[in-house]
Amino acid sequence: MGCDFKNSKYSLVYVLSEFRNDAFWFNQIIEMLDRLNMRVMVIVLASEYPIFYQTHIAKLNCVDLVFLDLRNRRSRASLAVSVFRILREGIPHTVHAHGYLASIITIPIAKFLRINNRIITRHHGLLHRIEHNAKAMLADRLVGKLASRIIVHSKFLECELTERERWPYEKVVHIPLGISVEDFLEVSDARINNLRAEIGIPKSKTIVGLNARPVNYKGITYFIESARHLAKKDSSLHFLLINMQDSELKRNLCNLVAGYPITFIETVSDLPAFYKLIQVFCHVPTSREAEPAGFVYLEAIAAGVPSVFTISGLLPEIDLHEMPISIIDYRSSEQLSQAILVRLKENWVLQDSERRVRLTNFTLLKFLEAHKILYSDL
Repeated sequence: MGCDFKNSKYSLVYVLSEFRNDAFWFNQIIEMLDRLNMRVMVIVLASEYPIFYQTHIAKLNCVDLVFLDLRNRRSRASLAVSVFRILREGIPHTVHAHGYLASIITIPIAKFLRINNRIITRHHGLLHRIEHNAKAMLADRLVGKLASRIIVHSKFLECELTERERWPYEKVVHIPLGISVEDFLEVSDARINNLRAEIGIPKSKTIVGLNARPVNYKGITYFIESARHLAKKDSSLHFLLINMQDSELKRNLCNLVAGYPITFIETVSDLPAFYKLIQVFCHVPTSREAEPAGFVYLEAIAAGVPSVFTISGLLPEIDLHEMPISIIDYRSSEQLSQAILVRLKENWVLQDSERRVRLTNFTLLKFLEAHKILYSDL
């Protein structure tokens, strides 16, 4: 049964910015809301048309998509006018902003329009504090004050916002990220081989992987230092970095990897196959505060791949006892190199049943139920 759009207004308006097209968890949320016949609008602020969202949302009955092209707007003020006009046409019950730009534009407008339920998800975590960006930190304070709820995806960030930034406990809502473990358990050899052929790495190579956006606080430069060091010692190793969109850091790193068995890939067609293709996975953010959550931690553990981590985001919430995981100090390419060799030597993975147990608190079902409760309680 579809939605009756006639003479009805939106129950919920999402505004997204700085957003990955393939954000698995968001797609699951809007599918759930569609099944509940909740009328939803998704406003995407981006420089490229969100074809992925268009094709995905087109399959749903109760969800509309609006694209606001950042290239056609010279200032945030003109973007704010567009968002204002959309929201004013039919005052929704709830607005939920994902992304820094979306938050600083949407939440003040929602307050002005007297929309009672104004939610932000703090995807950027403590980034502005790390970067010592006083202007952005001030904007965070303003938006946080105007929001009715601040959603966080790690207990660490919840504690930082309530204890250090002194937001009211009732305003900050911790919703653990959710992952479909089953998607990472059964990956056929055909899928793995297809991905290997797509990337072009020979079967004779032992692959060490990293999945991170090319920004400094993800620790990519330390991974590159380690890769260069290990590649000189062992010609069978190949280092594969995915999610490496164009950026100044990536362009600088290209000069460092020339001549080394190091491959940059922007996206992969089969993410579970990526984790099965590699022999060791690394995620080494540069500080405890660097990750607001760290979904890749969940992906690696769900896949059971031997891993090397630094502690950030939600990682302390997972029982890592007797797991094929090495924890190293921040910003240490030397420890990273040693840990990679240890993981390669031991060469054991976590059993399927154990992976489910370790990620009990991070199931997709619990994640969706938490959002269902969030919207129904408002």
